[in-house]
Amino acid sequence: MDNLFNFTLKLGKKRAEDIKNEIINNLEKEKNNPSFLHATYLTSNWVLKDSILMKEILKNVENLKEDKYKIAIKINYLLKNNPDELLSYLKTKNLIH
Repeated sequence: MDNLFNFTLKLGKKRAEDIKNEIINNLEKEKNNPSFLHATYLTSNWVLKDSILMKEILKNVENLKEDKYKIAIKINYLLKNNPDELLSYLKTKNLIH
């Protein structure tokens, strides 16, 4: 989904505001869908560069069970916002030794 949004934006098929609205309009319905939250988090981060939308998505991520999507979102969040904590987080999840 994040790649699709990126390509549609670059090709001029959708505006950034249209993509943001599509995410917002589906967020309530998909708030428990880890795949959706992961893709929209990446979209808001890399494609839209919208920190406010990222925070809205993160509110829903906190309620998810621990899985690969939640871990991936946390890694991306730490990489951007607190890289000093990233190594420690990776160790606690046994992703590195």
